[in-house]
Amino acid sequence: MTALEVMDKYKCDFCVHGDDIVTTPSGEDTYHKVKAAGRFRTVPRTVGVSTTQLVGRMLLLSKDHHSPYYDDRTARNSVPTGNLIQMTEGASKLSPYTGVGQYLPTSRRIVQFSEGREPKPTDKIVYIDGTFDLFHPGHVAILKQAKELGDYLIVGILPDDVVNQKKGFGWPVMNLHERVLSVLSCRYVDEVIIGAPWAISEELIKVQRINIVARGTVSDPAYKVTSKEYDDAFETPRRLGILKDITSPIRLTTSDIVQRIIDNRLKFVERNIKKEAKEIQQLNKSQELIKPESIKSPEKPQDSKPPENPQESKPAEKPQESKPAEKPHETKPHESSPEKPPIERKVDESKTQEKPPPC
Repeated sequence: MTALEVMDKYKCDFCVHGDDIVTTPSGEDTYHKVKAAGRFRTVPRTVGVSTTQLVGRMLLLSKDHHSPYYDDRTARNSVPTGNLIQMTEGASKLSPYTGVGQYLPTSRRIVQFSEGREPKPTDKIVYIDGTFDLFHPGHVAILKQAKELGDYLIVGILPDDVVNQKKGFGWPVMNLHERVLSVLSCRYVDEVIIGAPWAISEELIKVQRINIVARGTVSDPAYKVTSKEYDDAFETPRRLGILKDITSPIRLTTSDIVQRIIDNRLKFVERNIKKEAKEIQQLNKSQELIKPESIKSPEKPQDSKPPENPQESKPAEKPQESKPAEKPHETKPHESSPEKPPIERKVDESKTQEKPPPC
């Protein structure tokens, strides 16, 4: 529950959230106090990316959301066409908000997140690479220090398969395209390389006009690489004299966050179930406005049931109009007009059916 006291403490004017349903597991509006104070703002939600989905991936440790990769020279940034993740533990597919899926990138979305600024000829360009999974304060801190080394910061984001090979099953939690948007949203980042190579080559340095290669001092313990393998990845910038080690101010890692979720697995599963139930309840309430219209339609056939038998209803009207004309019995033998006999026969039949009731 967002408190106004916390916002005032950190001098926040507004609280911003996506346009999806925001309720606690008990069904209470998470931001009702902020909204009442007029300090709440809504922004369009990025479709396919949510914290609930990421929690589901961490709980199941699936890698179906990864993008394919072959090697550093043929890195492919395509989206997997099959085996799109289908996770149901902790949430079913009944709610469009609580669930686990995969973000499908578009060029418009990437442009929306990117800075759109090109480096000037005089800019000192800094390069730093990594996984940047579950973008957290440790990532922000190291990117801020890297940007202070120059004027233009390029971030290389490793492909899914490389991370999976170096860290093991289930990694990364966020796929390549999701991690790209996370890094692009950081104010210190000017540009990203989508699917950067594990080893920094001289070709990469020349093409990107890199002046400094930054490297942090904190490495995620989940990486299963030797110190030699890690050092070899930076052999070229070290040889060129442009490698710069920077001390990571925050020692938080992605593995720490995942471990917290796993340790509280049952709580998160129960949370998702309750949260989805409340979302479905709110969705049903919004659809109640349509129900009265759907109820009126079945009433119409009930009103129209009597005229369903035209043979019974039509003759009931005709005798009322033809009651004064009871002479058809006398005109039968005459048969003066060829058109009257069929009409007279119909009238006679109806009369024979009506005569019993008055008796």
